[in-house]
Amino acid sequence: MGGGATKMNADAIDITHFELERIIGQGGFGKVYACRKKSDKGKLNDKDQWYAIKKLEKDFILKSKTGVDSVFTELNSVRDLIHQNICCCQYGFLSDDAVYIVLDIAFGGDLRYALKQSKLKNPTTRIKCFDEDRSKFYLAQLLDALDYCHQCNVLHRDIKPENMLIVTNGYLKLTDFGISMKQDNIEECKARSGTMGYMAPEIIMAGCNHGKPSEWFSTGVCTHEFLLGLRPYDAKKLAKCRGGIDEDLVSELKLKELESSKLTDNAKDFVRTLITLETEGRLGTKNGSADLRGHPFFAGFDFDSIKNQSMKAPFLPDINVANCDTGSNDAEEMFGGMEDEKKISFTPEQQAKFNGYGYNTEIVK
Repeated sequence: MGGGATKMNADAIDITHFELERIIGQGGFGKVYACRKKSDKGKLNDKDQWYAIKKLEKDFILKSKTGVDSVFTELNSVRDLIHQNICCCQYGFLSDDAVYIVLDIAFGGDLRYALKQSKLKNPTTRIKCFDEDRSKFYLAQLLDALDYCHQCNVLHRDIKPENMLIVTNGYLKLTDFGISMKQDNIEECKARSGTMGYMAPEIIMAGCNHGKPSEWFSTGVCTHEFLLGLRPYDAKKLAKCRGGIDEDLVSELKLKELESSKLTDNAKDFVRTLITLETEGRLGTKNGSADLRGHPFFAGFDFDSIKNQSMKAPFLPDINVANCDTGSNDAEEMFGGMEDEKKISFTPEQQAKFNGYGYNTEIVK
């Protein structure tokens, strides 16, 4: 868009019903734009409402063996999730060239970018990180989001800083459900997927079931990264779990940075017990998030003030800037709206793969 006026579609919600403003997120999947709704069509009374709209090029999706499944998985998972710490789905629709999903807005960027912008550094490595209080603030909200997902029989399966977004008031929203899994028994998930370095060993090992304990492992990896600025395990070494866990591998995957750090003993123990390689003995395996909340690391922490959002956020984002690495210094690209869509011809068979993609909150709910 971003050029001249576009006639609004009177028959269905599509890209013409939104005014694209600027990039607020970017990754291998595509770009996320801040947008304003131009009409009340669809969800009632949301004209001028701000949303985030993720655009995924069909050309990019079709190049991946799991691309089409992924966009449907994200839409089908997130449209049924309604929680203050989740980027909830508002609309989903197609164009000839792209797939769009419209989500709750988060102007503050993701926690990966927040780490890069942090003023605090690990005294040993000089890598930027968060202090324990700021880490607890984000983790408490992640636990609330994951609890809700698990109650809805959904495993997120890609917990990492990039998928935790900061909203205007400094609070957190979990996003990107493209590889999530929804099934009746989420303790018997077998599909191996995720981001290496954050994936629990039981996911990496072929043929093994995984479930909620794998989410707590990823939470532990994120906590290590929040507190120390880097992940606990080298991804290539962690990948050796594919062949099973033995004494040699345990010895190789020593938590040297954690043990030598100046973190409190409670923080060290919290992380250590979350990222143990075996599910038996891993924090959270027995009693879920109650184990994490009851750990001495969270002693005295007011979880109720997180739920009602009365706790003062340790960081407020500047919502007047992009809050992401746009990969460009071009202000027109960053703030001038969406670029023109690529004109690529797709066969009827290729277009048919996207049949059924769409969502309208007012119609469904």
